Amino acid sequence: MLISRVSDVSSYWLHVIRPWNHPVATFAFIAMRRVIYISRSRIGDDPDELDAIVDSSSASNIVAGITGMLWWDGNNFAQVLEGPHEAVDRAMQRILADIRHTDIAVVFDRAVAGRMFGEWGMRQSDDSVGCTANTVFLIGLAKNDSSSPARRLYDMMLACAA
Repeated sequence: MLISRVSDVSSYWLHVIRPWNHPVATFAFIAMRRVIYISRSRIGDDPDELDAIVDSSSASNIVAGITGMLWWDGNNFAQVLEGPHEAVDRAMQRILADIRHTDIAVVFDRAVAGRMFGEWGMRQSDDSVGCTANTVFLIGLAKNDSSSPARRLYDMMLACAA
């Protein structure tokens, strides 16, 4: 599904759990949002431009409470963002307006209970163990989805893993 804007989402999904007949004990669980998208890159094969994207994204994401990872194969970007619903929504709005991307397609957009992509604001994928595990996760996720964006993600992840 190609998107031109991110729809408004309620700020946080709040689930209140109250033990039976216990008026005081209330626990709140705030789910985070994880978005995985793929896009076509307009930066060519310029590694300095890629470094600038990672540096500025990392700074913005740290302030917003977002973590994530970016893959780039010279032609495409794949990115995972996870954090508070509104913060991820604002980040996606910035990404949609960024002229360095085109053909942005969301593969996965769900509430999740916790972070899976580290404690960094934005990290570029590399050959480290943590990055390899995250690449394998995306390969499995995309392989089990028959949509066109998932197929693009799957092909890109296999190319990046090679």
